[in-house]
Amino acid sequence: MGYTEYVCVLCGVSFNIARIRTPDEPPNCAWACIGDSQDWVDAWCDGKRGCSTESTGCFYLLRQYNEVDEAEASGSETYLSYLFFDFGEGQTPVLGQQLPITQDMGRRHGRIAIDTFDVEHVGGPHCQAYGGYLGHRISAAEMRGCRTFQSLVPRLDRHIQEPDDLYIERQSKVILTGIDDASLPERDDSNHTPTLVDWLPARHAVSNGRIVNPFVDDYNISDAEFAFHPWCFGTYMQLSRLRLGYVEVGHLPSFFQNIGRYPRDFYYSPGSEVEEAWFVDMWSCNAGEEWLAANPYHVPKLRELLDRAMTTDASFNLQAGVFTSQAALRNTVNGPAVTRDSFSRLPQEIRNMILSYLNSQDIATLRLVSRTFYQLPVFLWYRLLKEEMPWLWEIWSDEPPYFWATVTAEDIKNNGNTVVDPHTSHPTIVSHNVDVQEHLSQWTLPKPPYGRTNWYMLYLDIKRNWKELRGLRNRERIWNYQEKMLVSLKMHIQDVTI
Repeated sequence: MGYTEYVCVLCGVSFNIARIRTPDEPPNCAWACIGDSQDWVDAWCDGKRGCSTESTGCFYLLRQYNEVDEAEASGSETYLSYLFFDFGEGQTPVLGQQLPITQDMGRRHGRIAIDTFDVEHVGGPHCQAYGGYLGHRISAAEMRGCRTFQSLVPRLDRHIQEPDDLYIERQSKVILTGIDDASLPERDDSNHTPTLVDWLPARHAVSNGRIVNPFVDDYNISDAEFAFHPWCFGTYMQLSRLRLGYVEVGHLPSFFQNIGRYPRDFYYSPGSEVEEAWFVDMWSCNAGEEWLAANPYHVPKLRELLDRAMTTDASFNLQAGVFTSQAALRNTVNGPAVTRDSFSRLPQEIRNMILSYLNSQDIATLRLVSRTFYQLPVFLWYRLLKEEMPWLWEIWSDEPPYFWATVTAEDIKNNGNTVVDPHTSHPTIVSHNVDVQEHLSQWTLPKPPYGRTNWYMLYLDIKRNWKELRGLRNRERIWNYQEKMLVSLKMHIQDVTI
């Protein structure tokens, strides 16, 4: 029997993503793929492969301890449930104690049994575990929100509005729910029972929901919801504005309710890295692919690159050439004609027109075959950025970051306004007191001014630092997934409007 995990309908990635902290990080920088945000990656699901204290620097940390019954520890499946350690004569396990990871942690005379769930895998510099993304390779801040999900539900009363309603909610028959960080369970293939979740805050009095996967479950708008990362919905809003001219939300629920009628290539072929991570229907945190869990709104390196590109002096000119070698100065687009070069006979306007139809690869090829195009102006790279990196919305959009992509359910708990239901005595967080404007100012990157930005430098810096821009890499992946999804969504919109 196979198992399935819930996936984000807007990017195809699991919500059950774990993190293995380093010895220098606090406990809250580790979390398990299943469980609350305070959990850790234990010995049951760490997927430690070749990890050992001696070779990789990893160790187990005793987070909790309940003495194991001798008879239970000697059962036939002991090797799956327990690890056995030498503590020395008369010594007992102590919480917070570091335990070595070795090749031999089996039952031996004199050893004490430790439940695999009671120890945390703390990653060394050369950790080989695939049960969580390693803190040495991606920061906890970059992964902020990788387990957070949200949904859309029908608006029960169009006349009632919340203070934090987005414009798209006021104009639509659907509203956004609050958010949740609780893990969505694995299910066997025969189980299509919705998972109950609690939304924080209870926006529009919607305090809980029933999550399904519309790609494999029966989904009906009136009694269930689908889940997506808030950061993916923020990406979708930018994509929708760019491609449609508005944010299409009203048709999303009916689209996923009828998803079987439309092409689903975006779901079944989400990209090689995502497909490799789906190891036997369960998410595998493969080394080198940490960017799949990176928040596309939190890209510290991008701020640095934008500031660098915007630092220009008074002599800066968008018409100026970007190549400064002596050969380039002798062979400029605006310079004298180069013999035996057919392009040199063309007026400057025609040369610029030719460039406007070419992508970066074609332009590089053209520069090799024609000295006339050896030197190129700065402004050319503004177009290349917009066309080849449309997901770099910092250069063309004035929209602030999507608020729910910048917080977690834990943030709302810590800043929530609670009321008690008089019928059930159950406390419910109905709103939050986060100063949204102040909060978003910390997440907003500066929009580069067109006439004062070195677009060539920005383009080149992004290419050169691509591996460090983990959030931006994930943003590109999400954008491409949604570009394909939008093709199917347009088909649905046409069907329902006929």
